[in-house]
Amino acid sequence: MLSLEELGYKEKKLEALEKKDIHNTMDLLSFYPRQYYDFSQTVSLSKDYHKKHIAIIGKLKKVELTDKPHPQIPNQKLFIVKASVVQGDKYLNLVWFGQYYLYKQIQYWKDKDVIVGGELEYSETYNNYSMNSPFLISRDIIGNTRVHTVYSDIKGISDEFISKTVRMALDNYDVPDYLEECLRKKLGLITQKEAYEYMHFPKDEENLKKAQKRLVFDELLYFATQLEKITLDMPVGSAYGIKSLANTSKYISSLPYSLTGAQKNVLGEIKKQLLDGKRINALVQGDVGCGKTTVAFACMMMMADSGYQSVLMAPTLVLAKQHYEELNKIASELGYKVAFLAGKQKAKEKRELLNGIKDGTYQFIVGTHSVITAEYNNLAMVVEDEEHKFGVLQREALVKSGQNGIHTVTMSATPIPRSLAMTIYSRNTSIFTIDELPANRLPVKTVIKNDDTSVFRGLHMELNHGRQAYVVCSLIEHSENTNLMQNVMSVKQIEAIYRNEFPDNTIAVITGRTSKEDMEKTLDEFTKGDIDILISTSVIEVGVNVPNASVIVINNAERFGLSQLHQLRGRVGRGRYQSYCILKSDDAEDNARLEAMVRTNNGFEIAEADLQNRGAGDIIGTKQTGNDKYVEMALKYPKMFESIKKIAVNMVLDGSYVKLWEQKQKCNESEEV
Repeated sequence: MLSLEELGYKEKKLEALEKKDIHNTMDLLSFYPRQYYDFSQTVSLSKDYHKKHIAIIGKLKKVELTDKPHPQIPNQKLFIVKASVVQGDKYLNLVWFGQYYLYKQIQYWKDKDVIVGGELEYSETYNNYSMNSPFLISRDIIGNTRVHTVYSDIKGISDEFISKTVRMALDNYDVPDYLEECLRKKLGLITQKEAYEYMHFPKDEENLKKAQKRLVFDELLYFATQLEKITLDMPVGSAYGIKSLANTSKYISSLPYSLTGAQKNVLGEIKKQLLDGKRINALVQGDVGCGKTTVAFACMMMMADSGYQSVLMAPTLVLAKQHYEELNKIASELGYKVAFLAGKQKAKEKRELLNGIKDGTYQFIVGTHSVITAEYNNLAMVVEDEEHKFGVLQREALVKSGQNGIHTVTMSATPIPRSLAMTIYSRNTSIFTIDELPANRLPVKTVIKNDDTSVFRGLHMELNHGRQAYVVCSLIEHSENTNLMQNVMSVKQIEAIYRNEFPDNTIAVITGRTSKEDMEKTLDEFTKGDIDILISTSVIEVGVNVPNASVIVINNAERFGLSQLHQLRGRVGRGRYQSYCILKSDDAEDNARLEAMVRTNNGFEIAEADLQNRGAGDIIGTKQTGNDKYVEMALKYPKMFESIKKIAVNMVLDGSYVKLWEQKQKCNESEEV
């Protein structure tokens, strides 16, 4: 297979690809289009196509260029291109924003036949047709009467260049299919090469469905074989049993609240298995704020009571630090020591911590994935706070580093119906559900608003009472490719508006572009109460626990998935104050979906509603990392995954899974930049 360099990617383009986690040609083939426009059939203008993506053929008549001050960039102009296409006695009005180059191109096409493709708007009032920023306008009618693909933006690389290089890669594809032909035909699957071909160059919707089926199958089979291998490799029994519960009882008694019935049931079942000498491999799932961390700390305390070490891994530095500070207060009062391990620590400090972990000085170890590098004295339990990231396989290296049946407890904040959870996880996983909130927790009140006035009124009221607020945006900033007619507010715009409206309050901003150091510093200040309003993208979806924050405003809420909205809502309602989630949306048509958020705070109901709204393209078409993508697919295709798990059992038993794993490994390692 050709390398990226051989495909024509030079240094700057390679750097841009790296930022999208594209390191080799297989990564490029797996960088699927985010959208498809089927323009294989052109149509006549009709109001029946209102709000649908269509392609028409007509004569280009009027082409105009105007400019006005740019709404986001001071001292710059926004160019507006207007044109019209005639089809019979009907006119199609076209408008583009910020695309001066387009005007220079199409101004010479007057009175020529063109093909135009995009979302059609029909106005009953004016009886006219229009397209805002149409995707396609070209004189090459035959060449563009096809399915068009759109890729996620990569700086300096056009969709045309990606398509060209993917075509070259496919023409030189020489990776043998790990699936035997007879099994493939029995399962009704196309080859891997055909799957990549159909994803990038589909002739029709049927092509896409066949490709998605094969690609989902491959990912789920890889996931299923790993789960099966873990199941077979892990012992049923454990040498790490309970010897004492003295300090565990003290810890539970010291809590400022009583455990809920669900928490007591989970701890009781785990204690019973430990007393029976069984190895714990548990998934503890529940809604945000249900008390999973309290259960995890109690499990770790059982190990310390019995003379063993336990480790808690968190996906982010902020969350790991919060867990450390909370556990350290509890443990120090009971005479235990807690070590905190993170990626960036001074060499001397880290060396002392690692030595203390190795000689048993520390009973509790908390940190990010850097805890995997430590050498333990008598590690008995691994707790992973996935915070809905589903790191089912990530802890394998840590668990294997120990012996005699290390216990594992995984916390998940994405509620999954028990029947689906049993399907997704390995056969030896115990599923525990905490379906009660602590008695002192008030349910978050959720409302939908479409105006700033009432939002600001509520925020002023909460801030005046000493509370804090989150304000979430879906965009960091507008680009020239953003349709300005969509009324999507960026972080920069919201920041300007809020600084004007709340001049006496401290405001800070974080996004995915914020450095880790600055993000940690800002979140730490927000946690301490030094910041009143935190404006951000969805980066605060996980790992932020501020009991004093009582309001979260989510702008353009229609642009988020229901499960993501529920996770964001979970940032408030963590203290004793009544909290509010404001879904700001101008999209009246989509408010029926958002009503699910208003109707219930039950994460299980919201997760099911979200699954029903998602399509295969949302899963396969997104470049995801980590094991969450496998769970996403398994949730979407539970029946397929159930069948695949049976195939995985046989593949692990006869050793044929190795071919799949080797191919996956080669794809990940070959042609590294």
